[in-house]
Amino acid sequence: MSDQNAAWVNLVQSVTLDEYTVGNLRGGGGFGLVFEGESADKKRVVALKVLKPNSALKDVQEFEREGILLKALKKSSNVVDFIATGETSVGLSHPVSGIQVDIPIRFHVLELSSGSLDEIIDNLSELSWRERLNIWRAVVRGVHQMHLKNIVHRDLKSENCLLFLKSHGISDCKVADLGRSRDLGKPPTGQPLEYLAGRGDMRFAPPEFLLFQGDDTPAGHKQADLYGLGSLLFELTTGQAVTSFALGVEPNMVMGAAARMRANSTIDLAGLQGKYEDAFATFGAATPTPIRRKSIELIRQLCNPEPKNRLPRTGLGKRAPRLTGLEWLINQADIMIRQLDTDARVRGAKPRRGPS
Repeated sequence: MSDQNAAWVNLVQSVTLDEYTVGNLRGGGGFGLVFEGESADKKRVVALKVLKPNSALKDVQEFEREGILLKALKKSSNVVDFIATGETSVGLSHPVSGIQVDIPIRFHVLELSSGSLDEIIDNLSELSWRERLNIWRAVVRGVHQMHLKNIVHRDLKSENCLLFLKSHGISDCKVADLGRSRDLGKPPTGQPLEYLAGRGDMRFAPPEFLLFQGDDTPAGHKQADLYGLGSLLFELTTGQAVTSFALGVEPNMVMGAAARMRANSTIDLAGLQGKYEDAFATFGAATPTPIRRKSIELIRQLCNPEPKNRLPRTGLGKRAPRLTGLEWLINQADIMIRQLDTDARVRGAKPRRGPS
């Protein structure tokens, strides 16, 4: 930890935020730090997400946007629960001049998780396949709840998914870190380029956004979230990011894409399909036999480099159930879970005796 961050941590831990005493540092990212917090009556433990004092204007805007979106999604079962947001200040005196300066502290109060999903990605062998699919289904459900509110995430990866554990194991997983998310029903708050290019870690970016060819429409952003969900399934299977596995992500690639955009030149996304074949083969080899066929079909769909091909298949007839949002994808997860359970029952069944 840098000296600047260490000083900020010590400062935050010396104050009370809202009614919460600040406890141990739990983690953080580029512009925020997360602490444990305990209510004054010691009946509630929460997460306190605190904005660093030297954050750039764009980081401040993302922090504020996250609070607004989480409030709109409050009580969604698979989005981290928002409790409150607030601001306070602490006075510091200059050691020489004695002049006092008020340092603002801005924070969100959220439910406290047991950790983030990326913490167990390096030890996937410790997770059963049923646990992996249940985790993935929970995240799909969280994004489904966001889409029903016309909100897109735009930065899906294991690092942005929170685990909630009980003594018997993982009980749930919830979508978090909505700083780069967007309410599609409201005017854009960023520059136009921000909605055509990738955000966050480019290793997980959909190819159209990695290559500065994103579609700044509700459909385009939701199709990008579908890719993100496929990428997360790839992570839970192989421990790797599908975009970097298939395409490689280097500064020269991003710089070249930016240059092509300025020259009004594009790459045919359909032509990238062949680059994903090794990724899909690696994915298939790592999946258990009962769900191999279904899971390969699904990863090919969700991580298709052509955004329109990520959508569910049509032409099922008039009797097909009418599904909203990502219910169709939740159903796909349920099918694979049932296939695993059926296989486990068959393997566990005692062999029948033949005629005597």
